[in-house]
Amino acid sequence: MLIVGIIVFVLGGIMVYAGQRQKGLQQEMQKGSVIPISQAQAGTLVELYGTVVAQQVLKTSFTGQDCVYYEYELEREVESRDAQGHVTHRWERVSGDRQSAPFVLQDNSGSIAIQPEGADFDPTNLGEQFVQANSIPGFLQSFSVQISGFRTRAKEKAILANAQAYVMGTVVQAGDGLMVAKAQGKMLVSYKTEAEVERSTKRKALTMNILGIILGVGGIVLTVIGLTNK
Repeated sequence: MLIVGIIVFVLGGIMVYAGQRQKGLQQEMQKGSVIPISQAQAGTLVELYGTVVAQQVLKTSFTGQDCVYYEYELEREVESRDAQGHVTHRWERVSGDRQSAPFVLQDNSGSIAIQPEGADFDPTNLGEQFVQANSIPGFLQSFSVQISGFRTRAKEKAILANAQAYVMGTVVQAGDGLMVAKAQGKMLVSYKTEAEVERSTKRKALTMNILGIILGVGGIVLTVIGLTNK
């Protein structure tokens, strides 16, 4: 009980920390608003909204869509049976990856280079699809044995090329031009509008903090019980 209490308490602390990060992101967004790209100045934290123009086109792993960021998870359905013969099913992660590439953000006033390395991403959910072991992309063929004979699904998310995106980051000098990067503070690339990002970030922060507090209190209680029963 003591060890369980400590683990639960630590998990609560991690959740509160994550919630505070989300709250910090929300506070950064509240300090300013989206500006035209032409008004971006070196050394400032900016919020921009425009069209994603791919410089290095990436392809989503399963749907093959043009993007500048993607992430995926490949899962297999595993069946288990208890002592009474009851059958349950669960999804087990087989593999996953994410990748991003520099791109340009463009609005009616101009364009600016975006270096997304180290950024947080809030990508569009492209849904999930069931796949066969013999139809997965070549770079995943090493996993074909692990999913052969199982029901398998792929889940994808992406920041799509030629779509609208919100970018918050620091403007830095890059040669003769400007670039948005994670030079200081936070950087976020999202498919949502500024208002949508603020609302979702606020919800995440509140949920994480509440859950963290509950876990923290539960961890303390379990730890005390464990110490008392020693």
